Amino acid sequence: GFGGGFDDLGDIFESMFGGGFGGFSGGGRRNPNGPARGNDLKQSITITFEEAAFGVTKEIKVNREEECTKCGGSGARSKDDVETCTRCSGSGRVVEVQNTILGRVQTQTVCPECSGKGKRIKHKCDSCNGRGAVNKAKTIEVKVPAGIDDGQQIRLSGQGEAGRNGGPSGDLYVAFRVKSHDFFVRDGFDLRCEVPITYSQAVLGAEIEVPTLTGKVVLKVPEGTQPGTEFRVRDKGIKYINRDLNGDLYVKVKLIVPKKVSSKQRELLSEFDALEDKTGSIWDKVKKAFK
Repeated sequence: GFGGGFDDLGDIFESMFGGGFGGFSGGGRRNPNGPARGNDLKQSITITFEEAAFGVTKEIKVNREEECTKCGGSGARSKDDVETCTRCSGSGRVVEVQNTILGRVQTQTVCPECSGKGKRIKHKCDSCNGRGAVNKAKTIEVKVPAGIDDGQQIRLSGQGEAGRNGGPSGDLYVAFRVKSHDFFVRDGFDLRCEVPITYSQAVLGAEIEVPTLTGKVVLKVPEGTQPGTEFRVRDKGIKYINRDLNGDLYVKVKLIVPKKVSSKQRELLSEFDALEDKTGSIWDKVKKAFK
């Protein structure tokens, strides 16, 4: 074998001259007139937080190459205007002879007359100017699945650019940008939020209303709840894509301390402060620190 990763002389010559070599290359060339798949396209759209959570149908406009309906993709004014290239005899490639240190070597290059197509057009189609395709704007309906997240994309098969010579169309990839929410923060398929509670609600316990994406629910706050405590509300998160399953909602309580209190509130708080047992608490640690 040959060193440097070359399998045969054809690989060596191709690395030197950039073309294929008659008599050395073991593989065949792609038929220039054969079917070719169309290019894929990518487009992004912005949706709201709720649209991502519940799913939605959107319409987008896509500019893409489509097969010319007038010439059927041939690029010619009529069938009689398509002829086989006389330079390459329809192969799309021509053989050239080069003098090298190893002697005369035959190389295959793209036919300059037909640009590798293997055919020539005498009179071009008036609609596409010989390209066989035209640029068109098309409105496409996109069904956004419930649970889609920011940065994710879906593939629409066959909605890309048209194929050539009867080849299949490419695909359209739609990427999503999801707007943030004023109240909820998404964490995978779970949701997180913060709700305020008063000092008395934290001490005595309470039932508070908490917003969800599907309406309000009642959350029971037990006695002695500490600031920053997080509660889980099952099945009130984001729906899993294509699954009959929802994430959860995590509610963190935030203690709200009033900046102003009435004289009656001040009086009651003073009484509470006098009755509060501060022994063995953090107050003892504070007193010791300043002794």
